[in-house]
Amino acid sequence: AAEEPEISEDGKTYTYKIREDAKWSTGEPVTAHDFVYTYRKAVTPPELSQNVNRFFPINKAKEISEGKESPENLGVKALDDKTLEFTLTSPTAYFEDLLGTPAFLPQSQKLAEEVGDDYGSSAEKTAFNGPFLVEGWTGTENSFDLVKNPDYWDAENVQLSRINWEVSKELQTNYNLFNSGDVQYTQTGNPYVEQLDGEPILQTSLNGKVGYLQFNFDKPILKNKHVRQALRSGFDKEAFTQAVLKDGSQSLDGWVPADHVSDPASGQDFRAMNGHLGAYDLDFAQSEWKLAKQELGLDQIELELLTSDTDTSKATSEFLQGEWQNNLPGLTVTIRNVPLKSRQQITNTGEYDMVYGTYHPS
Repeated sequence: AAEEPEISEDGKTYTYKIREDAKWSTGEPVTAHDFVYTYRKAVTPPELSQNVNRFFPINKAKEISEGKESPENLGVKALDDKTLEFTLTSPTAYFEDLLGTPAFLPQSQKLAEEVGDDYGSSAEKTAFNGPFLVEGWTGTENSFDLVKNPDYWDAENVQLSRINWEVSKELQTNYNLFNSGDVQYTQTGNPYVEQLDGEPILQTSLNGKVGYLQFNFDKPILKNKHVRQALRSGFDKEAFTQAVLKDGSQSLDGWVPADHVSDPASGQDFRAMNGHLGAYDLDFAQSEWKLAKQELGLDQIELELLTSDTDTSKATSEFLQGEWQNNLPGLTVTIRNVPLKSRQQITNTGEYDMVYGTYHPS
């Protein structure tokens, strides 16, 4: 939606010109005010974006998210209808990359103010300004279309006129649709990764998606550090990647995987430089578990693990349940698999013990 920015010498001010021909699907022009409106809302309680931390390089964003500053003080300003200025707290080399992530996609202020909380709940209540428009989606359909946006600024270089989108959480359903020719592209997992290994139709690539466990510190049992240490170190990550995922994923002892980024000066891998955090260590886990039960005065402990309801999430929750119950005597883990949207809502309300999710930086 914008041209290349002007960046100040100190690296703290980015000024963007919104394209003159940038237009919303409602017919309204895309303006700098749309971005200011969206980003203020994203960092302001109670509307906080789940990715609010991505806004923290922007001046005052963190303070606003904590209720310490007014949203009007956010370091994002519309100098005029087509000029957007960002002021950063300090130089941030990856700031332009952040702006390309979904958290920074703008809303149409005009439409958002008209429909309120229903914005984004259906195609009719969403404004689009990208290469495609959405048709036939009312918030629940498992099939809808993306159609070429004739008003997109670079429409002449968009080669696809329509994409028919089918939504399915079942790997077998996805595979069958692909195998029968009903769909031309699908993501997959095991057992199909193993079955198709070496076949030209299977395309693989590395990405930075990370699976993580989140503990609810407001729960009395999980306030105990030894409980968390035991859970963190009490399951075999290598066995998980090799026996459950079996798709090339690597066991990970830190947010940043190996062979992902390196020191630009030395070339040394980030993971190698920073060591392994929370590695599988059964002796340590059982020692911590024993301490936890002593401090809590409990011999039997029950915890619930919340995950989404995809095949991979279900397999992950069952693996963790088995590992923890086998390795930590007296622990009973129940599983709650729900749709992703429900999992996110439950996490936001704090009505959970532990949650397994995935995080992708892009």
